[in-house]
Amino acid sequence: MDYISVETVKKMMEKYGYICDDESLLWEAVSIVNSLAANGGDRKGQDISAICLAGPPGSGKTEFAKVIYKIVRDLIAPDCVLVSYQCDPTTGKENLFEDINVTAVVQSDASKVIVEGALLKAIKAVNEGKKVILFLDEYDKAREETDSFLLQFLQSGEISTGQTDSEDAKIHDEANKKNLQVILCKNDNREKLSGPLERRLEFIYLKEMRPHVFHAVASRAYPDDQKLVDFVALVYDIMYDSKENFERLPSCAEMLDAIKHAKDYISWGAPNHVVYKKIFDCMVKIPDDRPMFLDIVEKSKQNLGINLADVFNPKNKDEVPSVYELVRGEMFKEYQEVFEQKLSEINGLKEKVVARGRLGKVKFSEKLHFEEQDNVRAGIQGNFQQEDGKVKRGVDITSGSLDWTLVASLEFDEFDIDAYNSKLQTLASGEKDMFVYENGYRFVYSNGDFNLNIICIQEDGKTKVDFYFDNPIVPVRVFNEVSTFVYEICSSQPQQGTEKFDVECIVYSKRDLSEVENVSPIGNGLYSLSTSITDVSEKVLDFAKGLLTREDKVDADELKAITQVVFPESETM
Repeated sequence: MDYISVETVKKMMEKYGYICDDESLLWEAVSIVNSLAANGGDRKGQDISAICLAGPPGSGKTEFAKVIYKIVRDLIAPDCVLVSYQCDPTTGKENLFEDINVTAVVQSDASKVIVEGALLKAIKAVNEGKKVILFLDEYDKAREETDSFLLQFLQSGEISTGQTDSEDAKIHDEANKKNLQVILCKNDNREKLSGPLERRLEFIYLKEMRPHVFHAVASRAYPDDQKLVDFVALVYDIMYDSKENFERLPSCAEMLDAIKHAKDYISWGAPNHVVYKKIFDCMVKIPDDRPMFLDIVEKSKQNLGINLADVFNPKNKDEVPSVYELVRGEMFKEYQEVFEQKLSEINGLKEKVVARGRLGKVKFSEKLHFEEQDNVRAGIQGNFQQEDGKVKRGVDITSGSLDWTLVASLEFDEFDIDAYNSKLQTLASGEKDMFVYENGYRFVYSNGDFNLNIICIQEDGKTKVDFYFDNPIVPVRVFNEVSTFVYEICSSQPQQGTEKFDVECIVYSKRDLSEVENVSPIGNGLYSLSTSITDVSEKVLDFAKGLLTREDKVDADELKAITQVVFPESETM
C-alpha cells in the first residue's frame, strides 16, 4: 500500500469531527496509520507499538483513539477491531484478562458472567490476522500493580495469568505483533507510571482544547444553530483565558452537550434562565469552580457589553434575554469591535514581521560575507581556546534557515569591536548552548529547535548589534538571554550610556502580560512588544524582569503550532 499522506490523515480526522491543531499529534496519527498499513514496516526494537496520551480531561485523548480506529478501518482494514477498556481505581491486572458480562449478571446466567478481558480480546483478534487498536482509557486510575503486567504483554506479546489457556494468552506469529497498536490515556490521577513501563511507552502531551478549535468542531456538529455555538464558544473562550483559576475546564463533549440541551430546552419552551442554568451546569461541574466562573464572567462586561453573571445568576429571572437576543443584540457588539481591532493589529504586525524578516535576509546575503568579518575570524583563530564543537569554523551563521526575524537592535556611536568579540567569546566558553561562528554568535534553544543569532555590523561610522530569531513569534523566555547579552555587550564598551536598544516583535507567553509596560495583548497568548531603551546597561535587566518569571520556558511544539496558525508557510517563505 502507498504511503498515506499527512493531508489525507488530517482530512479523515476532520471528517470525523476531530480538528487537530497539535502538529506532533497529527504526525503521530500519520505514523500509526502508516505503520499499521505496512504491518509495522521496519519498526525495530519493540514489535508492539504503544503510546500514552497524557493531558487534562477534555483535551481530546479518548476521541483521538477512536478516530485512529475509524481511519484504519476506512483506509486500510475494514475488519479492524477496536478493543477498549475504561480503567477505574479498582482496576487491577485481573481486569485486563477477565471482564464481567453485566447482561449475564442481570439475567442470572452464571455460565456467561466471566468473559474475555481487553488483553485477551486483542490477542484473539491479532491471532486472526486483524488490525487491532487496544485502547486503555484513564489508565492512570488503575492500580500500580497493573503496570508490570501490561509491560510484560508489550514486551513479549503474551500474558501469564495462571487462569487461562496459555495458547489463548499469547500472540502466536511474531509478525502479527505489528498489527497491534496500543493507546493509553493518562490524566493526572497518578503523577507517574512505573519507570519500566514509562520507558516502554511513547508519550504525547496534550493541552486543553483551544477555543477556536471547539468553535470549529461545534459548528460542524450544529451547523443550523450557529448562535448557540457562538455563545457557548465565547463562554469557553472567557474560561480558557483564565484557565489557571479553574480546577478543570469543560471538555468538548460537555460543551457539545450544553449546546444540545440548550437547543432542546429552547424548543420545548423552557424559560431563558433555565436554558442558561443548563449551559452552566454542563460546562462547570466542579463545585469550587462555580463561584469562580460567576466572578470571572462578571468581569466580561467591559468587552461584551453585558454582564454574563446577570444571565447565569439573574436577580430577576423574568428579564433574562434569550441566547438569540443576546447574540443578535448588544452582546457581541463591543466584543466584535475588540476582536476586529485585535485582528487588524495582528495582521499589521504580521506584515511588519514578514517585511523585517525579508529585510534581514537581504542584509545577510549582501553584507555578511566572510571577508568583511576579519575581526571575528581573527578572534576565533587566535584567541578562542575551547574546541569541543563550540567554534564553527568556515560556517556562515545564517546557513540552515532563511526565516530569520529581526527581534532587537543595539546601536552605538562608538564601539570597540575587539572588546565585543572578547566578551562574547568568553560567554560562549562558559555557556553550553552558545556557539561561535565565522560571522556571529548563536544561542540555541530546545536542542536546536530555535536559535538566536547575534550579528555585529559596522557601516557609516556606526555600529549595530542585531538579534535575529528563526521564528516570527518569539517566546518570552528569549528576552532573558537577549537582555543578558545586551548588558554584557554594553559593559564591555569603554564609553557607556550612549547606546540605544530597540525591540519590536510578537511575543508568546503562557502568562498574562497585559499589565506589563510596553506590551499590548493580541489574544491567545500573543502580545505586541515594542520599546526603545536608552541608558541601556542600567535599564535592560529591569526590562527583562518585567517580562519573565522562572516558569517561562520554550515549548517548541506549542510555539510551532501557534506560529503555523498565525503565520502559514505561504506567508513566511
